[in-house]
Amino acid sequence: MNPISKAYKDILGESDFVYLDIGARRGPPKKIKELFDDKILKLILVEFEKEEIKKLKEQGYIVCEKPLWKEITQKDIYQTKNKSYSSLLKPNLKVISGSFYADRNFYEVEKIIQKKTTTLRELLSENHDKFKQIDFIKIDIQGAEDYIFQSFDSEIWDNLIGCKSETYTNKLYENTQCLDMIIPQFYNNDFEIYDLKKGSSMIRTSFMNEKIYSEDYFQARPNSRFYKGKDSLYDILFLKSIDKIINKKNEKRVRKIIFILMLYGYYDFAFFTLLKSKQNKIFTEEDFTIVKKSIRKLIDIQLPFLWRLKEKFLTKLYKLI
Repeated sequence: MNPISKAYKDILGESDFVYLDIGARRGPPKKIKELFDDKILKLILVEFEKEEIKKLKEQGYIVCEKPLWKEITQKDIYQTKNKSYSSLLKPNLKVISGSFYADRNFYEVEKIIQKKTTTLRELLSENHDKFKQIDFIKIDIQGAEDYIFQSFDSEIWDNLIGCKSETYTNKLYENTQCLDMIIPQFYNNDFEIYDLKKGSSMIRTSFMNEKIYSEDYFQARPNSRFYKGKDSLYDILFLKSIDKIINKKNEKRVRKIIFILMLYGYYDFAFFTLLKSKQNKIFTEEDFTIVKKSIRKLIDIQLPFLWRLKEKFLTKLYKLI
């Protein structure tokens, strides 16, 4: 086991960590793959494209082949020319017409297939011998994210430590639930936003076949620095309120939130959570020291040596006042 995986293992202790990747085309992120390979976490992937499923299973992943939805039903899947834009929702021509990716035919529906959907509760029931709960969800299903969240019961919300989700500013797909619907759901279930990054912009390139970027109008190529575009998609990282977790005095859950904080680079919040847990007598002195050393080890390994050396020197001289 490599030193990074060992440090993450020591943070988790005896806690199982279950990571669910919904829309797992091309597999999980690199860090997650490494931790899965070293058996630090359990990984479930949801993907419905046959070729992708085959590739993922060959790598030893648990793959759910049914699309997740708010209910068990038969659902149309709109397969687009650019496979990454395929969705359980139909592309919304009223909104996307005249935009950069629509003009490149990325949203063009080549085939509509029907598949039986499942729910997260059903997925848990079918795999109860492999995992009991979901700790973290990464979801990217082209505008249908909120339909998954709508199916969560109170137990799923309570068990969930974090979620990284795409969310839209307007309805690029018909009946998309945008960020104004998604954000309140998470805050109502004791989550907070830790990161919100723009994923893509909507750039206008035509109207009724007249090219906006032509010599008659803008005279600038799409995606050049002269194009501003409208923010259309954000990646949001939600994490459970630290106070809510600590107040329950459950050591396993505290270890899980520290694990996620470290995984996403929130080193200060990881130490803050550790110290607050110590104050609340959640860790023994021995376990506190092990987790503290593991956090330090990850920082030492993952951050550049010269940066650490500089900060070590400057920290001694630094004063907040």
